[in-house]
Amino acid sequence: MFKPQKLSAFPGIPRPIAISLAVSGLLVLTGCGAAQNSGPQSTPSTAVSGKRSDESSDGPSTGGSTEMTADASSHPEEQSTLGSSSKPSRSSKTSKPSEPPESSNIWPAGTYLTGTDLPVDTYLIEQDTGMFPGKVLLTSDDSGSLASVLDDIGFYNRLYLTVREGEYVQFEGTACPADAAPPYIADDDTYPSGMYLVGKDLEPGVYEISSSRTGTAGSYSVSADARGNMSSFYQRTTISEPVMQVLEDGQYITLNGAVIHP
Repeated sequence: MFKPQKLSAFPGIPRPIAISLAVSGLLVLTGCGAAQNSGPQSTPSTAVSGKRSDESSDGPSTGGSTEMTADASSHPEEQSTLGSSSKPSRSSKTSKPSEPPESSNIWPAGTYLTGTDLPVDTYLIEQDTGMFPGKVLLTSDDSGSLASVLDDIGFYNRLYLTVREGEYVQFEGTACPADAAPPYIADDDTYPSGMYLVGKDLEPGVYEISSSRTGTAGSYSVSADARGNMSSFYQRTTISEPVMQVLEDGQYITLNGAVIHP
């Protein structure tokens, strides 16, 4: 009857080979020694079968070969370490990239305290698509009282607005510093309702301004700055017939129900 031998009886021989040499018949062992039934193993082991050919019952033949086969099916979590083509582990999976963050030069619709939430600057506020005008509310505080309202501005498409330290500005659409905003590109050299900076969005010169409303008058204004209804206006005009207007570099022109042509 086979008597187990200590692995130390085979000095200099690798452990798995020593196990095979210590066995006189077909026997399934583990690479870390015989399986223990007294409790769970702290480290999962890989099952190895020692199969010998041309082997007598007295001992292994010098011409025989020992084939070591790993039983990966018994430990599916270890399959990635077996064989030449391993599957990536969970930690190696690439996560789906997140959406790129919004530019720091773009502020979405909301209420901001200038000098704290929003730098003091001149902004181009662009209206969200829609048939109704955009709205900007400028207040001296966040009390919500009528007395705190500095300006209440309705606009179409685009508006330039200069904000000062300590003011609260509430707007719809998006805001971008005017210096960082690209110049307006006119379709067919026609500028629809909106606010434009001369020298940036259109060249200084003489322009024809006409109403864009059938049977109804339009209006336009020319100002030296972008403080909304508190601006220093050069001219505020209601038109029903086309008029010619001289525009100089640095001026702002606001069209309401009117279009401008070179």
